[in-house]
Amino acid sequence: MIKDKQEFINRFYVYINQVFGDENVREKILDFFKLPKKALVVKSGTDRDLSSWTHHVAIDLKNNKIICSVEKGHQEIHSDDIACQSYSIYNTIIANKKYILDKIKNRDQIDFVNSLKSLENSHKYKRLNTDGSLNLKRVEIVKNNTDKIVNLFLWLLSQKFIMDEINDLNFERLKDDKKRLIVKEGSGKYITDIIPKLVIVLNDWKDQGYLHFV
Repeated sequence: MIKDKQEFINRFYVYINQVFGDENVREKILDFFKLPKKALVVKSGTDRDLSSWTHHVAIDLKNNKIICSVEKGHQEIHSDDIACQSYSIYNTIIANKKYILDKIKNRDQIDFVNSLKSLENSHKYKRLNTDGSLNLKRVEIVKNNTDKIVNLFLWLLSQKFIMDEINDLNFERLKDDKKRLIVKEGSGKYITDIIPKLVIVLNDWKDQGYLHFV
């Protein structure tokens, strides 16, 4: 369970962003759903304060339109919201559902893709009310969106190709604020350790971690 905000953010970065933000993992997910590489891209640029940034987005292949989690209102740009890798994976599957269903033959995949529902567009709901309190409608929408993404990721983790990719990842060495080692540096090769921790963080995100992203 989540003990403090910074620990959750650290673990989210290590176990979700490092896995589902990894280029090879993302390409394998695209292959799994019979999508071309151009369905997921990374935008980059520089803010006026000269800080550089990268942002993961999805592509609607039918009209070659960028689907941005910020523009859609699913994500807010502030220091704690680091979930664009997750949103982009989900959004590319939703946007290209018909494309996927036309190509895949596996019944389990077809049933799963059909079970997914589009994320709600929440751009009209600001994070805070005018009095500074949390906008409860936005909290509800973010919670609903998180549930859908976590369910997708948990399902993907049951697929062998994801386990194989995670086992080959090179994780960054990272410690939490109390100098406790979260993950050791180097190649995975310890899949029995990584997968359970990834599942814990996903469930924490679903249970209460989403509040850190509103």
